[in-house]
Amino acid sequence: MLFGEFKHAVDAKNRLFIPAKFREQLGESFIVIRSSSGEEHYLTVYSQKEWAQIEERLAEMPRTRTRDIKRFWGRNGLEVSPDTQGRILLTQALVDYTGLDKSAVVIGCGEYAEIWSEAAYERMVAAEDAADFEQQLLELGV
Repeated sequence: MLFGEFKHAVDAKNRLFIPAKFREQLGESFIVIRSSSGEEHYLTVYSQKEWAQIEERLAEMPRTRTRDIKRFWGRNGLEVSPDTQGRILLTQALVDYTGLDKSAVVIGCGEYAEIWSEAAYERMVAAEDAADFEQQLLELGV
């Protein structure tokens, strides 16, 4: 499981360090996909195993329902392999989309991770409502 919050620099070549404990769980290569939550843009990171499960679920659905999703992911996703220093190389399009400039926040979300610009992450955290989360968990029986 991926847990934790890590702040790292994004260098001039769009390289971002991925924490060692995340790399151990994500594997030698993993998938980075463009995502959004309301007005905030971020990246979602999946292991190859987790990505294969998503692909399997999509394969079970009619192609007419999944075609647009696959196109979107195909042009807005990336398979990455960390270099010897633990950095991944992001495309300029993904950097521009997320607003990553000099600082990124990498967070674990259980079976996947997310990459946020520090400014967008701070806005998202400031808008969180812990009482609402607690209520949702109670409703789910957790």
